[in-house]
Amino acid sequence: MATRAETKAKTRRALLRAGRRLVVEQGLDSPSLDLICKTAGFTRGAFYVHFEDRDDFLASVMESILADYTASIVQTADPAGDLERSIRRFVTSLDDLGKDAPHLSLLLDGCTRSDRVRDRFIAGVRASIVLLAGVGSSAAAAGELRDDVPVHAISELLVATVFGVLATRQLGVPFDLTAAAEALITLLRPMET
Repeated sequence: MATRAETKAKTRRALLRAGRRLVVEQGLDSPSLDLICKTAGFTRGAFYVHFEDRDDFLASVMESILADYTASIVQTADPAGDLERSIRRFVTSLDDLGKDAPHLSLLLDGCTRSDRVRDRFIAGVRASIVLLAGVGSSAAAAGELRDDVPVHAISELLVATVFGVLATRQLGVPFDLTAAAEALITLLRPMET
């Protein structure tokens, strides 16, 4: 039998899934709270148990989208510390993510609508950078990452690269992810003396 906390978490996840799907399909303004709740199979009262208001809900939806982006980066890291294999796996993951991911413009539009949404989105981006810095530190300790550029700066550039690749691909600009991965590996690899 599920505990109250487990049931509450399940309800929140269902509302977020429904909201995310509807926001991606219809945009930020179209799905009503009633439609979101109906799609999730819950009442409007259940919505307000989990979210303060629509902005809080949109911020949570955006956090879930950003968490997927972050997971595609961090979860593809090779536990053995093989930076090249990690980058290649990441490119494959990014390619898959890009096919079904919400448009980056949707996330950015949400950020322009509310300081609270923007602040939570920025916090998620910062968390992604910190996670990547951890992966980068492991690679640096294994001697797989150049030591003349700070790991944190590399992590910031990688996150910016993800957003750039998503924007480029979503605009329909041809982009060779495999060639980009090889260039990235070359740039990050320790310089030979």
